[in-house]
Amino acid sequence: MRHRILFILAFFSLILISCSSSKNVPAGETNVAGLPAEPAVKRDLETAHGSFLRALQMMQKDEPGFAEPFLKRAMEADPTSRYLAFTLAALMDGRGESKEALAVAQKANLIKGKPNSSEYALLASLHRQQIHVDSAKFYYRKAIELSEDNLSALYEYSLLLEIIKDKEELARIYAILLPSIGYPNSLLKRQIMLLDELKQDSLLLDLLQEAYFSLGDATYYYARLERQMELKQFDSVIAGTEILYRQNPADPVAVMLEFAARLRSQEPSLALDTLRKRYAMGAQTPDILATIGDLELELGEIDSAKAHFKLLAKDSSQADEAHFKLSGIAREQNDTLTAIREAELSAKLSPAYFRHLAWTYFYYDQFPKVYPVLDSLLQFQHEIAAYWAALPAENKEDSLRIKRNRRKISSEQSRASYLYAVTLVSEARVMEKKFQDSLARNKRLDADELYFSWLFEKDDSLSRTEPFLFNYAANLERLGKNDESIEIFKKIVSKNPKSAGAWNYLGYMLVDLNRNPEEVAEGTAYIDRALKLDPANDSYIDSKAWALYRTGHFKEALEWMEKINAADIQSDIIYYEHFALICEALGFKERAKGYYEKILALNPKHKFAREKLKALSP
Repeated sequence: MRHRILFILAFFSLILISCSSSKNVPAGETNVAGLPAEPAVKRDLETAHGSFLRALQMMQKDEPGFAEPFLKRAMEADPTSRYLAFTLAALMDGRGESKEALAVAQKANLIKGKPNSSEYALLASLHRQQIHVDSAKFYYRKAIELSEDNLSALYEYSLLLEIIKDKEELARIYAILLPSIGYPNSLLKRQIMLLDELKQDSLLLDLLQEAYFSLGDATYYYARLERQMELKQFDSVIAGTEILYRQNPADPVAVMLEFAARLRSQEPSLALDTLRKRYAMGAQTPDILATIGDLELELGEIDSAKAHFKLLAKDSSQADEAHFKLSGIAREQNDTLTAIREAELSAKLSPAYFRHLAWTYFYYDQFPKVYPVLDSLLQFQHEIAAYWAALPAENKEDSLRIKRNRRKISSEQSRASYLYAVTLVSEARVMEKKFQDSLARNKRLDADELYFSWLFEKDDSLSRTEPFLFNYAANLERLGKNDESIEIFKKIVSKNPKSAGAWNYLGYMLVDLNRNPEEVAEGTAYIDRALKLDPANDSYIDSKAWALYRTGHFKEALEWMEKINAADIQSDIIYYEHFALICEALGFKERAKGYYEKILALNPKHKFAREKLKALSP
């Protein structure tokens, strides 16, 4: 406190010297303007000077209580001195007498003379201590108007503005204060946040640039360019990166920002050329290499993309992603061995690619290999889920983060389990084609258990999607749980009347069951709905023919069957079965026999075709 008061006294002493040299205008005389002079105020300058010096001596001895009476005597001796009055107010404030000090300062402000920034700042501070917010704001503004170099006023005013949450005025004051104190990190971040909240984009861009040039920290210029990207100022971003290149021609952040701006404003091929040029000039980071490969892949430059991903695979930080991309390229090029090998390498490097490896095995019908991979993935996900479940939340932000991660891992578990179920069903189909009905049924039962647990236990977002419900309903139908299957298919079409596949499956099922004429008619109507949505679909055409067959319209049934694409017929036994039965119903025995023979050519163990062929033979 002593140092504060000594500083105030020393600061104001300069003003006292100038004030003491002024002369009184005698009573009855006129002033310079020719107006009658105000009555002369009695001043005893000698007493004023002496008392002031004694006050200084008391302050040097750290005795402000003894200094105060001398200052009051000095002020009484010279009541025209703003300086003495404000000095007394400052002394009283320093001793904790802010209320009394405010009264003195208000009287001091009425004394004639040119006010200065420090006087207004003192008034503002005293009003602030008395919680006179509007008056405090008024005098802080006056103090800063007179001198933007009054750092204490700027700082105190900013604290008041933070408390009352006047963000617009606070941003204005910080804009004055920051350059004067060298852009300290905490205050700079606060101003950036304020300007962002106030959507003062132009001021924010200027601030980030000033901070960069003052501090030399490229982070602020990166932030400036990123904001310009958000504002779609792509040309400005490209020009801005040139400033960064002067410091570092291979600045990887600048390279990616320039690339992003060019990609948004130019042809992708031009943006790619620029990125490759920067890479050749030394900006050779894994992220840039991965970006080059991704865009080459998107633009169809497959060989170049492969070369870059192979190079990326040598970098441990992104090798897993590189092998994943190479696996996808190989799959598109029908290179089965490479696709599987690269998928295995990616999964070996990171559990994040377990599901991709499982899917790759699934894609190539290597079903036995799918299950152990999914088992490992589900175990890994279980451990992650246990971690998030046990993690305590210390605050609201933590709680939200934990909930998000729990939902995320739960979703990943659902997708892995869903692939497990789909794999079981797909393997069952293969077994059914081989007439391994018992093994196939066991697979379908396992799948049904997984589907059921989702629908009636988890009930997560996956269980409400159409693909999930469709696969579940189809599996129920294959297990002979027809009524349950019908119920789910009806749920699908009620939610999505444009689901042609669901309309067809439901219609064909009812027609094929042939339980009563009403259901057959209902199924036929559903098939017609599917055909209306997709008239050229061979499966729907076949369903229509089968419905006509069930209702005895054999000729029309054959006409519909003959609309099916010949290439599709050759690979599907069901089509041959329907052709054969319809032709047999029309009396075309030889033609029917030909279809049964085609069935046996595709599957020599087809019992029904063999029996039919035997019955039709003489």
